[in-house]
Amino acid sequence: MSDKTNNTNDLFSGFDLNNFSNGYSALPASAQYFMKIQNNNLSAMKEIQSVMFSNMQEISQRQTAVFSRIMEQTTLITNDISKEGRPEEKLAQNINVIKASYEDAMASVKEISALVRKANEKTTKILKKSAEENYKEGQTVLSSAAATK
Repeated sequence: MSDKTNNTNDLFSGFDLNNFSNGYSALPASAQYFMKIQNNNLSAMKEIQSVMFSNMQEISQRQTAVFSRIMEQTTLITNDISKEGRPEEKLAQNINVIKASYEDAMASVKEISALVRKANEKTTKILKKSAEENYKEGQTVLSSAAATK
């Protein structure tokens, strides 16, 4: 075992915040630059939240409509099969309805997947636009800082 004690108070005992920046050259960017970047980021996040909320509503509404339609079809098939008669005959009569119901459900899944993909593309475009604007702003600031030296 070590004789040293683990004292967290000593962890930063040699650190002087007042002299922290000594030895570092000034950054070529101003506070206005950082504020502009943060404002750009906040605007992008606000726009993304709006797009995401709108897309979530659209997807939820579509899922609800699909679920309702599936339940209606299932109820119709179940009611018809449960009527008098041999179940095998009833099932054979409804096999085309069951197949059509399945195909409709698969088409709906593809439609919902397309809505999700479209939503992702929208948010990706917003993020890309924001990153490109930040990059251009950074280039401008660094170029002007280099020109003044």
